[in-house]
Amino acid sequence: MAPVDRSDSHMLQTFCCGPEALEYVKMRLKQGHALAKHLAQLPLEGGSVSVSLPRGTSESARRQLNVGGIASSSVTDLATAAFVQRFLENSGGRYAVFEDALARPSDPYLHDIDVDYLVAANEVFYSINASAADEPRIVRIIRRARSHMLVGVLSVLSPEIEFKNRGSIDPLIFRQLAMNAHHILVDAYDGEAILVWSRG
Repeated sequence: MAPVDRSDSHMLQTFCCGPEALEYVKMRLKQGHALAKHLAQLPLEGGSVSVSLPRGTSESARRQLNVGGIASSSVTDLATAAFVQRFLENSGGRYAVFEDALARPSDPYLHDIDVDYLVAANEVFYSINASAADEPRIVRIIRRARSHMLVGVLSVLSPEIEFKNRGSIDPLIFRQLAMNAHHILVDAYDGEAILVWSRG
């Protein structure tokens, strides 16, 4: 497995975002599918939003959440993957789950896909837990999940719940994922970076 290249990751800085970022997260969740719809019902005002961008990025540029040309996703994806890995390895029962807004269970390419996925109704989701939480795998999941938008959650599930690769899951699981969400991830800046909502 190829090592993760962190040569540019030190050039990033984590910024706390203003109220416009919270509104952006809400808007993106409303545009999503089953998981996003449950996440959108959370009291998001009780949390905070942050983002990793190149050091010195101006406030005016950070506020333009729909505008690209601000960062390289190849760099910000690595920072996000490291964040996800730290979360997953902190304790048991932790999962990262991402929607694929375009994939359908019948899509032929899923037969040869290089990441774990789940099916709920007619939707596809990528999942990862601590047992498989290496950064290259997380980066692949982030890039698979980023179609025309990215929505993900870092959450905790009951010990008796176990996801089986390529298996079907009860959509009610999304409610538990939302209720236990520690962080929500959505793409911004034309897919060049990822906003992180964190429970307060």
